[in-house]
Amino acid sequence: MSQRAVTVLVAACLAGAFCSQLGSPRGQVLEADPPEAFRDSDFDFLPDDIEWAVLTDALRPDTDGDGVGDFVEVVQRGSPRAVGAPRPADHEMRIIVTSSSSPLLGDETWLHLLFRFVDQPSSMTSFRSWIEFGLAPGLQIPLDSLASGGVVFRSRSVPTEGELVSVSVPLVSSATLNLLLPCTIVAEAGFGTRTVRHGVKLFDLNGTTATLVPWDDRFAVQTLAPSPSEPGSDPNKVCVLSLRPVSVTPGGIAFEVDDADCVDCNDLECGQACADTEGWVFIVPGGLGTITGGG
Repeated sequence: MSQRAVTVLVAACLAGAFCSQLGSPRGQVLEADPPEAFRDSDFDFLPDDIEWAVLTDALRPDTDGDGVGDFVEVVQRGSPRAVGAPRPADHEMRIIVTSSSSPLLGDETWLHLLFRFVDQPSSMTSFRSWIEFGLAPGLQIPLDSLASGGVVFRSRSVPTEGELVSVSVPLVSSATLNLLLPCTIVAEAGFGTRTVRHGVKLFDLNGTTATLVPWDDRFAVQTLAPSPSEPGSDPNKVCVLSLRPVSVTPGGIAFEVDDADCVDCNDLECGQACADTEGWVFIVPGGLGTITGGG
């Protein structure tokens, strides 16, 4: 493991986050020998499970063909499914939660911390992560309390893109995570005077853990792993929601779903549950900027 890799892994452990996991038998796994959960069919440094969660194509390293690789567009919270100009190069961080799509791995969930550095990873000066609940305003529980195994560390240096880093931590089982819903998992990284905060809103959708993924100016509903198609589902579409703020609560800003449509997405099935979400209310700590990466 390179010195850069060690530097980033130590930075991710600041404030005690996940440090207790480094000595576990699973240890640190290098990119050259990743576990099944990190299969990367198109070699774009985004494992297939992550590509499912963020709605990119696991068989194309540049889903929209605009010349900007999926990893960079995902970590910069760009539009990896729509052609667009690249955003200015800067240090970036994004978190993603997945659950295993492989029967061999069982009921397993993962937290993935994706970083893009334009120079040395030591540029990251602080890091912390936590879980929040809309019904418990102000309560921030350190995320390492949900960690269940060793950190998996991967890095790749790309001359035109910078240093790409992925730090993945196995969490509690899918069944246990579902008991904590609804919740928001948040990470915050400092790069000198700049702070980047990103969060993942998790909620229950007919017994399955789902999240909100930015989709233009709306949000797509996506499960953490592929799920069986519903009877009467609309093939090759994803459920996309329009959210409007309705109130400010102690736990965050409340948003109501005022429109829900099945939209073309190539590899999903949009069922009746999509229309049923109209009228739902989501409480998001910090507002939608937490999900889209504001800060």
